[in-house]
Amino acid sequence: MNSKIIAAIALSAIVGCATQPVKPSANEVELGQEIEQLIEQKAAELRLQKTPISPNASLTGGRAFINTRTLPEALDKQTAEQVKLAVKSELEEKGYMMVSQRRSAHLVVDLGSGYRKLQPVEIGLRRPDSSRGSGSSAVTVREKKVVNGKVIYDRRSQPAASKKPYLVVQVSANSYGKRPTRLSYMSLWSPESEWTGYQRALLSKLKKEMSNMLLMAPTKEVAMDGEPGCTPRFGYYQKNQIVTEILNGSPAEKAGLRVGDEILAIDSEPGREQGRDEIYESMIAVPIKLKRKDQIVRSSIQSEIMCE
Repeated sequence: MNSKIIAAIALSAIVGCATQPVKPSANEVELGQEIEQLIEQKAAELRLQKTPISPNASLTGGRAFINTRTLPEALDKQTAEQVKLAVKSELEEKGYMMVSQRRSAHLVVDLGSGYRKLQPVEIGLRRPDSSRGSGSSAVTVREKKVVNGKVIYDRRSQPAASKKPYLVVQVSANSYGKRPTRLSYMSLWSPESEWTGYQRALLSKLKKEMSNMLLMAPTKEVAMDGEPGCTPRFGYYQKNQIVTEILNGSPAEKAGLRVGDEILAIDSEPGREQGRDEIYESMIAVPIKLKRKDQIVRSSIQSEIMCE
């Protein structure tokens, strides 16, 4: 037979095999089911905190942006990328159009990770508590010890704090000239001191919970003087009230803030800014109190419309 014909027949066989769906064996199906069950079991071990989308939420459009500034802190690069892709997939499934700049987005999903010390809950003996009425009891944490053959309980012992990694997902709505409105929030915590062994469980849990977080809020057409992501800001990033980054030319830079400063108060109120949109949207100068090493530093700061 002609060598070219033989080669053509061989190629046809290869292509034919490649295009035929391969049915998994019974053992492969069973193994896949066991793996899925294991992932679900591990996902159930993750600690979850969340707030659903606000019933009063509304958007000025359907463009979305994913912010991953602090995502890799407690996640390896591969898992961090998978988290971003999972969120992107959910956004697109809900009909959002992805954009590459925050300033153009009506909806922003902030992804972050890190570590936080948690004081574990340790259940000790229950004792009657007369202040709560008969039949009630209070929990006292006590360590059981044996001294000279007798069992005693040391009330002074305290459980040690543990360091747990977490993933945070926050969904916010943008409108020009106004502070972002938080729509929903979720945090997932590993039961261990790292995510190793829980990456697939994390992704599984994330995909299930994101569906509720990304329900399309009603869209209301609003006339704006600029892009939706241009909002009043001070122009710094902080973590636990410690300044981590200052943007060039920002109000924070003009006010003399430095990386490492601890924000003690803004406009004579504690340094936490959540729920204080008026100090931004009024765009008037307000006093700011900082702790820089061992010194107290006072200044004033005035928000500006920033499109970063």
